[in-house]
Amino acid sequence: MQHQHVAREVKTLPFQQGKRLTVQIAAAATTVTSHGLRRKPTGWIKVDVSGDLDDVYRTSWDDEQITLAHPGASTINLVVMVF
Repeated sequence: MQHQHVAREVKTLPFQQGKRLTVQIAAAATTVTSHGLRRKPTGWIKVDVSGDLDDVYRTSWDDEQITLAHPGASTINLVVMVF
């Protein structure tokens, strides 16, 4: 049945096993936060950001934490999806 096939595909989307994180990063700083996946992530995306809109980038991650850096001149509040 076609509906079962679609449901099976939706369950395999990376976001289905992801976590939504809210992170605050100070100006020109790096922050380490637990992601809760209990495995090394395969990706991440910015969902929302407030404050200085300079780039945010990942410097490292492992099966427990993700490290994000923000080179901007002011503190930002960031929502990311880690999957």
